[in-house]
Amino acid sequence: MLNYWVAEPGQGRPGAFTSIAEEASGSWLVCASTEGILRFENGRFTRISDPAFGKFLPHVYCSLVAPDGSAWFAGEQFACRLRSGEATMLFRDAPVQGEAVRAVASLGASVWFGTYYGTLLKWDGSKLMMAAPRGTFPGGITSMVPEDEETLWVGSASGVYRWRTGLLKKWGREDGLVSGNIRALHRDPDGTLWIGTLGGGLSRLKEGKVVNYTMREGLVDDVISQILPDDQGAIWLGSNRGIMRVERGDLAAVDSGLIAELHPVVFGKNEGVLCPQCASGCSPPAIKTRDGRLLFPTVGGVAEIHPQRVLAMGMADPKAVVESAMVDGKRRPLGKPLVVPSGQHRVEISYTAPALAGGEWIRFQHRLEGVDEGWVKAGSRRLASYSGLSPGRYRFQVVATDSRSHRSESVASLAVIIRPQFWETWWFRASGVILLVAAGGAAGLWLTNRRHTRELVEIERSRQMRAELAHMSRVTLLGELSASLAHELKQPLTTILANSQAALRYLTNVPVELDEVRSSLEDISSADRRANEIIERMRNMVKNGESALESRDINADIEQALLLINNDLIERKVSIETRFSSDVSLVKGDHIQLQQVLLNLVLNGCDAMAASPPPDRQLLVETRPSDPGFILVAVSDCGPGLAPEMAERIFKPFFSTKKQGLGMGLSICRAIIGAHGGRLWVDNNKERGATFSFTLRTVGEGE
Repeated sequence: MLNYWVAEPGQGRPGAFTSIAEEASGSWLVCASTEGILRFENGRFTRISDPAFGKFLPHVYCSLVAPDGSAWFAGEQFACRLRSGEATMLFRDAPVQGEAVRAVASLGASVWFGTYYGTLLKWDGSKLMMAAPRGTFPGGITSMVPEDEETLWVGSASGVYRWRTGLLKKWGREDGLVSGNIRALHRDPDGTLWIGTLGGGLSRLKEGKVVNYTMREGLVDDVISQILPDDQGAIWLGSNRGIMRVERGDLAAVDSGLIAELHPVVFGKNEGVLCPQCASGCSPPAIKTRDGRLLFPTVGGVAEIHPQRVLAMGMADPKAVVESAMVDGKRRPLGKPLVVPSGQHRVEISYTAPALAGGEWIRFQHRLEGVDEGWVKAGSRRLASYSGLSPGRYRFQVVATDSRSHRSESVASLAVIIRPQFWETWWFRASGVILLVAAGGAAGLWLTNRRHTRELVEIERSRQMRAELAHMSRVTLLGELSASLAHELKQPLTTILANSQAALRYLTNVPVELDEVRSSLEDISSADRRANEIIERMRNMVKNGESALESRDINADIEQALLLINNDLIERKVSIETRFSSDVSLVKGDHIQLQQVLLNLVLNGCDAMAASPPPDRQLLVETRPSDPGFILVAVSDCGPGLAPEMAERIFKPFFSTKKQGLGMGLSICRAIIGAHGGRLWVDNNKERGATFSFTLRTVGEGE
């Protein structure tokens, strides 16, 4: 059903694969962004060498096999044509010189090339010429699909364009797209255009109407970088979190309101996709082979899927099981009722559903009989917590559903008994009567034992002093954690407030601007998810948990992080420039924590330039190779810089140069980078401003 192919030692260094083409023989031609062109045949990758290439081709981004059987490849300042029995044609002069070709498409005898700088080139069968000058498509071309030999649909970072011999029509956020940053396009024979976006999920453009499908409608990610139909009528989507199969009938059912959300079949790490982040920003990336298989390039390998086998696979009943039970953080044995002593205690019950495949996408519902009126939808969360339960007997129950929304008939349960306080028991009431009878005798005994009582008082006073010291220690730790959490939640909460205020303004306009209200609510939802992820990360840190590190394309993750605060940058009148090195390898890290670090550094840079006039508020974010085995990420501002004695003090907890600052941001950033095996520091620029830099370990061979 699924194979995942990576380059082994001696077959070329593993790296980000960007595009795939199929030769007439059935072998694959794979573009490796830093390794040139690889041929995959009989389970092995080998580099293609050709005298026309010289020693080595520059960075290769995109490829396709044209209708005449010729194979085209393009990348940094070159395009080449390979055809059996003919000499290789290599183009390095104008008009490709100085361009970075990121997209290629063909129809008939024409082959189109789109560049990072918004230039459109065309091969008419005999020569390569410029069809549209640099800057025609702002933000750079990322994807193209032809409508006919003179008409193209073009996706860029600024929207979707229909281009016909120089005439342009654009669709963007103002036309209903959740995000105008386009990553993938696919056009059905009936004219329906499917659009994959950065942060806005999947969109459909048909007869001038835009419909959007996001995580709110059931997708597992809102970054869609690859779109591919299979021969069974379904649509496959490559994302940052794996590959999804979505039924067209489910999409129509969501449109008509027959179902509330989609239930895609998902292929991620549990299913064998070792690096689930799919390649992005080049076109065409994924392909369907002549025998119906689907090939998806990812940052670490190629996923090969047999879609017809997906339909035939049996769905195992996902049986939920109670995994552990804890009272006040202390594990209790299973196999018998969970007995909780009297008083205020926190009960935590963790559960799971063992699965050979699809475990990452299993969803849960649970309830505590006597407390919950119905089933509580827990999503992928595998922990239920309760505090302050009244004395009595309860039963905790949990069921699981798989990625196709099949609910298990098996219900896992655990009996819970909460002991009463001692004054609520019958024996306490009986003891009270006995004590009243014995009160007279107790007075005499008290006089006899007065001396002993004083000794006990001294012992109790000593115990209370130790308890107060322990309490002060807990309060200090709680203060530090509260400050950390407050600092990290400030940005998403500010985003939620700003978008909610904007939505209220749009509702008061006449007529009501529903599209803008919808966009603001989507931003609120995204910020809420980010705040929840921050809380989960902080909770794991408190429990001494380890972050889930995975192979990441740091350039793509930075681009996505900057998109989160785009509106904030516009409001602050800050212009931002990115310089991403194509020589940067993959890194291993937790993308939410790395995103926290980048957002902290960028917003600190904005604060440093707040007193500068708007033309001088410029930020630079760049990546480049560093020491062997490391890459460097730098954020430079044009503010006043830092005094030399402040270079280390700003990384200390509770030290801040801002009046309203908590002094925890940079301390948290340094701790996160240190946990990733790197380091974080600051230097003053030669002219003005400061540069915050940090290093990250790259992914080695075989990882």
